[in-house]
Amino acid sequence: MTDCPTPRKRRSLARLVRFTAACIASCASFAHSDAAILVYEPFDYVPGNQLNGQSGGYGFGSVPSDWVDVDQAGDPEPIASGSLNYAQNGVSLAIKGQRVRSYAEGIDAESSSFGRDIFGILPADQSVYWSSFVVRREMDTNPSSGYVSYCGLRLISGSRTISFGTDGMGSANPNFGVFGSTGTTQFGMLAPSASQVAVSIGTPHLLVLKMTFNAAGADNFRFFIDPTPGLTPMDSEANMLLSFELPSITAISYGTGEGSGPGVHEWSLDEFRLGETYLDVAPVATPEPGAIGLLTLGAAALGVPRMRRG
Repeated sequence: MTDCPTPRKRRSLARLVRFTAACIASCASFAHSDAAILVYEPFDYVPGNQLNGQSGGYGFGSVPSDWVDVDQAGDPEPIASGSLNYAQNGVSLAIKGQRVRSYAEGIDAESSSFGRDIFGILPADQSVYWSSFVVRREMDTNPSSGYVSYCGLRLISGSRTISFGTDGMGSANPNFGVFGSTGTTQFGMLAPSASQVAVSIGTPHLLVLKMTFNAAGADNFRFFIDPTPGLTPMDSEANMLLSFELPSITAISYGTGEGSGPGVHEWSLDEFRLGETYLDVAPVATPEPGAIGLLTLGAAALGVPRMRRG
């Protein structure tokens, strides 16, 4: 006779099998081809060089567009050595290249913004796209009561933008948020319905945006903070949901800054991705050759019925 798996074991087995399959698919995709990713910027440039004028990555046009200083503030935006390592639930995000470090300092309303054109994306009705990036808050000094610190990624369609990152409304301790703009309002200075997840200094965070483009009316943007790479989150797991109409995506940019008060703030940003699935934008790091085998054996072991002595 054999013991039938209990409902709890069956649920555990199903989740492990689903995760193992996701790991295998994600690792295979990242190891052999990045073609499923529509836009990818790993900041794979020489450390110490400035971001302005760089044109690596892909998805930025047949003649790749350069990173340009959008607000023409003359910010150096240096390339720093090493990517931002991110892991959740013991699973690491696939990374490569370097990272960019963004600074803003001064007495009042200092900011830095860089952007690039991409292949234009015209979402079909009910189409779904995903976008992600990794961010680490490095430094905030001399914050005052009026201090506002923000950092995030923008997806642009003419004068309309959807932004996700920090809300820029939390004085010296901002929370993560997602918000839209219909004009030239400074990034982070709208009044978004911010999440209650604070931005800690020194910790890399993976921020993911799921974009569902509806046939009529506003589109839906679900914001996920620190999800597990390789394991597609359910809509109900989103930290925030924003309804906003975005006709297309023709460019991306990022913005960092401080709104008022003396101080210096610094952020690191990395791994900008835009794709059609969650696995496109949150792939699992390629494991050692035996790691996938161990995962598979573990899943099999849970499902092997035991012989009952009798």
